[in-house]
Amino acid sequence: MERNPLDIQELLDRCIDCLAESTPSLLACALVARSWVYTAQSRIFRAPHVTLEDHPSREEDARLLDFQNTLLAFPHLVRHVHELCLSHSLHGTTVEKLCNIPFSHLESLLLELTGHTDISRLKSLIKPLYSLRTLRSLSLDLTVGYPCAVPLLEGFPPTIDHLEVFCYRWNRNVGNPMPTTACEQVSFIPLKSLVLAVGRDDGPQSLDSSALYPFDLSRLKSLQVETGEYIPWKTIPKQRIEMLEFKRLSRKSSIDLSAFPNLKLIRFNLPNTLPPGPRLALEKIQPSNRIQIVQFSLGDCAFDEFKVECEELDRVLALCPVSPLPVVEFEAYEAMPGVEEILRNFFPRIVEQNQFRIAYRSSVMAISWWKDKVAVEY
Repeated sequence: MERNPLDIQELLDRCIDCLAESTPSLLACALVARSWVYTAQSRIFRAPHVTLEDHPSREEDARLLDFQNTLLAFPHLVRHVHELCLSHSLHGTTVEKLCNIPFSHLESLLLELTGHTDISRLKSLIKPLYSLRTLRSLSLDLTVGYPCAVPLLEGFPPTIDHLEVFCYRWNRNVGNPMPTTACEQVSFIPLKSLVLAVGRDDGPQSLDSSALYPFDLSRLKSLQVETGEYIPWKTIPKQRIEMLEFKRLSRKSSIDLSAFPNLKLIRFNLPNTLPPGPRLALEKIQPSNRIQIVQFSLGDCAFDEFKVECEELDRVLALCPVSPLPVVEFEAYEAMPGVEEILRNFFPRIVEQNQFRIAYRSSVMAISWWKDKVAVEY
C-alpha cells in the first residue's frame, strides 16, 4: 500500500505553512488528526500579537485575558511561542501575568512605545523577560525619541544579537540628554544585525558612539537602513559589514560601497520607482570588493517608465569589476505575471552573462526574508 503523502511530516509541515496567515484554517487543521496537532499549534502560537490600546475595550481585554489563560491552562503550548509583540500603552495585571509565564523558546520581542507609555512601569512589568537567555531579537517601534527608551533597554540579556529600531523622531520628547557616565554603568550588548529606520527630520547622524546605547556595534555584520542618510556611519564598522540593505536610496545618499571591503550581499528595495541611487552606489564597487549577490526587491515598479535608467543599471551590473561577477537577483511577488519577461528585455547584458536570477515570494515571505537570511548566516 502506498504511503499517504500527508503522513510524511516534512510534506505536512510545508502544506500547513501555506496556511500560516489564516488562524481559522490552522484551527481546523488541528482537528484533522493527532499527527497534525503539533504542527498546527506551533503556527497558531508562534507569534501572538498582544494589543492594549490607551483605553482598551472590553473585547480587547477579554482577548488578551483569554490568550493568557490559554497558556496557563495548557502549559505545553508555551513552547510554541517564539515571538511576542506587546503594543501600545501597556498596563494592568493581565500584562504582568503574561510576562510572568515561563516562556522556554521565546526568541523575538517587539515593543511599541508611545508618549503615553510609563517606561518605569513597563520595565517592572516585563522584568521576567530580561532573564530569558533564549531572546535573540528585539524590535522597537517608537513614537517617542530613542533616548526615552534607554532605561527600558538596559536590562536585556547579552544574548540579543539582532535589533530593529523604527523611530520617526530620534530626539522627540527627550528632556535631558543621556549622561555619559551611563555608558560605564551597564555592559554593552554586542549586535550582529541591525535594522535602523529613522525619520528624515533628525536622524542620529550627528550623535556619537553612544547613539544606540546600550548596544555595541563593533561586531555588526548585517545592516538594513531606511536610506543612506541620517545614519551614524562613523559608529558603523563598515569593514565588517557583509550584508547591506537600503529601503530607499536617493541620489543624495552617495554611498561609497568601496568602503565595505567584505560586503557579500547588497539589497535595494524598489517600491514604485527606479531612482539613480542604486546605480550610483554600484558604480563605486572596486575589484577588491567581495560582492556576490546584488538583489532588487520589486514592488509596483513599472520598468517601462525607466528605460534609460534600466539600460544604465544593466551596463553597470554587467561591467562590475569583481570576479566572479555577482549574481543579480530580482525578487518579485507571486502575483506579478509576465515580470520575468519584462526584466529580461530591460536587462539583456546580465541575462547574456548568466548573472540574471528571479525569485518569487509572497508579500509575507518578502517581509521576513531579511531576518530569515540573517538567522541562517549568523
